[in-house]
Amino acid sequence: MKARFIVLILLSCFIKQVYADVESITINYQTGYVDGVPLPGDLASLIFTTEIGRTIAQILELNISAQASSVNTIAPEDTTHPCQKWAQISIVLTALFKSNNTGECNDYARSAIRAGFHDAGTWSSTLAAVGQDYGGADGSIYLFGEMNRPENSGLEAVVNTLGRLAKTSGVGVADMIQFAAAHAVVTCPLGPRMRTFIGRKEATQAAPDGLLPSATSDAETLLRLFFDKNIGPTDLTALVGAHSVSKQFSFNTTRAGESQDSTPGVWDTKFYEDTIRSDFSTGSGILTFPSDKALSLYGPLQAEWNGYVVRQEDWIEHFSRAYIRLSLAGVNQIQGMIECTDALPLPVISFP
Repeated sequence: MKARFIVLILLSCFIKQVYADVESITINYQTGYVDGVPLPGDLASLIFTTEIGRTIAQILELNISAQASSVNTIAPEDTTHPCQKWAQISIVLTALFKSNNTGECNDYARSAIRAGFHDAGTWSSTLAAVGQDYGGADGSIYLFGEMNRPENSGLEAVVNTLGRLAKTSGVGVADMIQFAAAHAVVTCPLGPRMRTFIGRKEATQAAPDGLLPSATSDAETLLRLFFDKNIGPTDLTALVGAHSVSKQFSFNTTRAGESQDSTPGVWDTKFYEDTIRSDFSTGSGILTFPSDKALSLYGPLQAEWNGYVVRQEDWIEHFSRAYIRLSLAGVNQIQGMIECTDALPLPVISFP
C-alpha cells in the first residue's frame, strides 16, 4: 500500500487520463471512482487483501491491460492446476461456439455472450443500497428460471446447456455463464482473450425484474440504467459493441435472424460504422436497434463511437475492461477469486 500512497501524493486526486486516444476518462485514485462509478464489490474500500483484488482494481483503473499478456494454456489433464476443470470445459465450449465451415463464431456463441450480459445486468446499486443486494452475475438466469422473462427470449437452449455443463463439471453456474461469455468472445475471430476470474457465489433467489435495457430506449435512459449498475458512459459505449456479432430473433419477428452489423461472425468494429449509416430500411440484412442508433447520435459519446470505426485494437481493450466490470456486478467477494484466463483458447488475431 505504501507505493500507492506515494502515487497519490505525487498525483492530484483527480486525474484526466487519456485512454488510447479517445475521450478522457476521469479517474479519482483517492476514491477508486472511474468514469464516475466506484470499483465493484469488496474492491470499493480500496483495501486490497489479495493480489487478485489488486490486479482487478489495476485493470479497472486502466493501469494494466484487461487482455491476457501471455500465450499460456492449461493442459486439461493437469490435475494440479486450480483451473483444470475450466480447461476441460473450454474444449466443450469451443466445439459449441465455432463454425467448422468458416471459422467464425456461431449462433450458440452469440447467445452465450448475450446470456453473460443478461445474467450480470440484473443488479442495481440503488436497490443494493436499500438492502436488495442480489442479482447480477450469480447464475440466477438458470438457477431460478429467468429464461421465462420476455427479455431473455431465445436464451433457453444455451442457458440450459451451460447450466447442465456446470453441474456435470462440478463448477458454479454463475462462473460458467461468465466464463462461457468470455470464451465465446475469444472464439470469434479478432475477439480478445479477456482476463477471466472465477469464484462467484451462486444465487439464492431470483434477480430483480426490469433491470435490463430495452432495444427502444433513448440514450439518456440507457446511461442512467447502466450508471446504476456502476457502468459509466465510456464503458457502455464499448459494451454495446458486442452487437458486432449479434442477431435478433424477437425484437422484430418479421426480420428474424437479421444481424446488427455486416460481419456477425467476426469480432470487429463494423457495428459502429453500420449503426452510423443505418436508416432502418429493410433489404440490407442488418437491423439496427433504435437504442444503438440513439447512442451513436448522442453528443457526449459521438467522438468515441466514431473513433471505434477505425480503431479495432482500442475497442477490444475498452470492451475487455468494461466486460470484466460487468461480469463482477453484484459480486462482493472479488478478492477471493482466482484467475483462469489461461483456460481460454488463444485469440484468432487475423481473419480471414
